[in-house]
Amino acid sequence: MAATAGADVVADFIQDLKYGTPDVRSSAAGKLGEIGGDRVVDPLIEALRDEDYLVRSNAASALGLIGDIRAVDPLIEKLDDEKLVVRASVISSLVKLGRKEYLNQTIMALTDENDTHRMESAYTLGKIGDPIAVDPLIEALRDEDQFVRQNAALALGNIGDSRAVDPLIEALKDEYSWVRSNAAVSLSKIGDPRAIEPLMYVSQNDENSFVQAQAKGAIEKIRT
Repeated sequence: MAATAGADVVADFIQDLKYGTPDVRSSAAGKLGEIGGDRVVDPLIEALRDEDYLVRSNAASALGLIGDIRAVDPLIEKLDDEKLVVRASVISSLVKLGRKEYLNQTIMALTDENDTHRMESAYTLGKIGDPIAVDPLIEALRDEDQFVRQNAALALGNIGDSRAVDPLIEALKDEYSWVRSNAAVSLSKIGDPRAIEPLMYVSQNDENSFVQAQAKGAIEKIRT
């Protein structure tokens, strides 16, 4: 896309990234990541310091898409960002840039004694999307903490590996509605027909109307 994007278009997005409203800056970061090219790397690195966390997150993700190693050190500097969504984007991009040690560290954090660390790890692994995390995330579906389980359920859908189908079907029985809801959403993303029958049961019998609606939506998506 970099070869077909006009110079004026790139310049406009760079200006938007610098001077637009938060929504405009966030969108511009994403567009520049799609366009790529040497010219956009420095503005995106600068955007890692933006006051809006969604701009920082999108800039981090864009740098991972572009794959320029100049972004490695600036991304490492943002590993302590106050927002989880930014830290997850940073780690995901560092993994894309060849720093696989961050993937291994994140997987290891799934067994940390701190509930928050395990939850953040599950969320981040979903952002990274590497199938190597499937088995550890399946194990995390049995975590004692509901927030770990709900993030593990969502992460498995983002990865989209069929190994997660049966464990996610089991998670439809979880005592917490958000775990059940995320399991339904993830089953719809994976799209395995084996999930239709248990989702049908949930759509008719779950005590939570939102979970019922998510199950119905998942069935429609799998069928189509």
